[in-house]
Formats: sequence, C-alpha cells, structure tokens
Amino acid sequence: APANFTASSGPSGCTADVIVPPATITEDCSTAWSVRMEGPFGTINSNGGLIAGLPVGIHRIIFKATNDCNLVGADTMYITVQDLLPPTPVCNQFLAIPVNQFGTTLVPASVFNAGSTDNCGHVFIKVKRMNTPEDVACFNPNNENNLFDDYIQFCCEDIANNNVMVIMRVYDLPPVPGPVSDIYLQGHFNDCMVQVEVQDKFPPQITCPSNLTISCEFPFTAGNLDVFGSIAFTEEDREQICIDDPGAPGPAGPDCIGLDGLATDNCQVEIEEADPVIDIGNCGTGTITRTFVATDAGGLQATCQQVITVINYDLFDENDI
Repeated sequence: APANFTASSGPSGCTADVIVPPATITEDCSTAWSVRMEGPFGTINSNGGLIAGLPVGIHRIIFKATNDCNLVGADTMYITVQDLLPPTPVCNQFLAIPVNQFGTTLVPASVFNAGSTDNCGHVFIKVKRMNTPEDVACFNPNNENNLFDDYIQFCCEDIANNNVMVIMRVYDLPPVPGPVSDIYLQGHFNDCMVQVEVQDKFPPQITCPSNLTISCEFPFTAGNLDVFGSIAFTEEDREQICIDDPGAPGPAGPDCIGLDGLATDNCQVEIEEADPVIDIGNCGTGTITRTFVATDAGGLQATCQQVITVINYDLFDENDI
C-alpha cells in the first residue's frame, strides 16, 4: 500500500477530496489481477485514485488485490484528514462605543464580529488593542500585558486618542477563557481590524455657587468675583462663601452666606466662566450675573448662573436730612 499521508479539509466543507497513489502489486505466477480499496466510504474498485468527502479524522484504507486464481493479498495505509485551513474573519470595520456613567465600558469580543466563518463549523472570538492603552485605567482587568482576551475595556482617557484600533482574532478551535498569548493555537486563527470611536454621551452636571445678596458698600470689581464663590469638582472641596460686608446688617466681620458650586461628570470636566453681566445703577444697586459652562471630554456642556443682588440696606429717608 502507499505510504500514510495527511490531507487538509477543503474550503467548502469539513471534508477532503484526496487522490490516493496506487499500490505496488507483485505477483509470482499470475499475469492479471484486480485491485480494490476498502474504507469508511465503502469499496472502490480501483488501485488508487479519488476518494471524495473524507471527514476530519484518521481513516484506515485497505488495498486488496485478487489474482486470476482468486487469491487475495491485502495491505493497509492510513489517511489523516485535518482542518488545516484557518477561519475567515469578518469584522465590524467601525464601531462607536460609549463609556458608562462610571467612565468605563467592557465590550465582549463578539460585538466586533460581523459574520466570521470556518469550513468546519463554529468560530471563537478574542480581541485586543493594537497598541497598549496610554492610561492604566483603560487596561483590561487582570490583563496588564494587553493580551488577546474575551473583552476589551475602554475608558474616558481613550476619547482624546480616538480612533482606537482593535485586533479581532477568530479561532476555529475553542480557546481557554481569559487572556492568551499571540501564538496561542498557531495555525488555527485569523485576524481583522476594527476602528473604535470611544464616546461620552453623559453630559456634565453643574450647580452654581449660591445666589447672594450683598450691600452696595461691599467693594468688588469684575476681576475679583471669585470672592462670591467658585466651582469645585468634588463635594469635599466645596467651601462656604464668607464675606465681610461693611453695609450688611448684623455684627461686624465675615459672614458665611452661601456655598461653592459643584461640577461632576463620568469623564473629565473643565469649567469656563463667561464675562459677567454687571447691571448696577447710579444708586449702586442692581445685579451681577455670573455664567459658568462645564465641558466634558466628549464636548458635551452644561451651564448655570449665579445672581448676586446688590442692595442698599441703609435707605435715605427724612431722618438723614
């Protein structure tokens, strides 16, 4: 019989069509004989030739030669059919992925798949970033080496580095759960690329400093309005607004009349204060309106206004004449 050999299944299914070499027949007496091949396919009356549709596995092929005296000689060979074709990856070429209210999101590997196939059946997906994330907060949990994993974590810090390139790896054998090396299941995977735009769809939240009432004797300028409070980024950093208003009723000295504002967001937030609107009449009374704008990493904004009312506690009357 011919030597044992290995064949690969074909692209259209998990079977192989193989051409078997002929067996070498030696006969001392007869000048005529017939040869047949027997195996899982049944019997083929041929000395070698095409065997179609052999499934993945090891197949025993028996060659039997019968001479004109009806004497039979037999020998055996083995054909091993393996799936040597890697799967065909099909990626979602572009994905927009928002972070959650905590500024991160875990995206399963299956989300990146757009119909990958394999000639032998099921496919299995893992993913990783093409480049190591710049911020430690963006690493996958328990995967600080950026290995192929069952999901990818994105975070607020990715927004400034959009778009994030992701490698989707498709296996035709089931991988172990969790991170795996780049050479794991070599020969049984294929890759494609996905562009990911990380988004922040949660607008910032802002509370202005308390509205205040001051006397017309309190000295202020457009450049020192911070004395009426500012915007903190954590509740712990908010401070009381305390001023020493010489025209206010009550004991002399500083009086705490309000509380700083607060701006929060699931991602980073920046505060800009617009030019104030100062509407003070000839009598020194009126209003000061401060407008604060909070902008997060995704460009979303929220605004609020603080109104400082300026009054005259000591109105002019006939007793002043």
